[in-house]
Amino acid sequence: MKNKNFKQYRTDNRQIKNYPLVSVGMPIYNEERFIKETLESVLSQSYPNFEVVISDNCSSDSTPEIIARIAARDNRVRIIRTNKTIISTAN
Repeated sequence: MKNKNFKQYRTDNRQIKNYPLVSVGMPIYNEERFIKETLESVLSQSYPNFEVVISDNCSSDSTPEIIARIAARDNRVRIIRTNKTIISTAN
């Protein structure tokens, strides 16, 4: 049964222009256990015009490799990686 309040979004370029860009900020640090599932959930949203900006606070586990693989296949993902650990308010 379809929900009458749910609007199906199209993802072709003509339709995307009708929706403002939404940026999802994701500050992370050593999230290898959950980052893949989290990103896949965000990327599966139906809204057609969004980006995910990941701020990796110098993770020392496999988080950088995981997010790089996802970003390589989905151009909505942008990665900002620090070379040293910074305080959370600066991240």
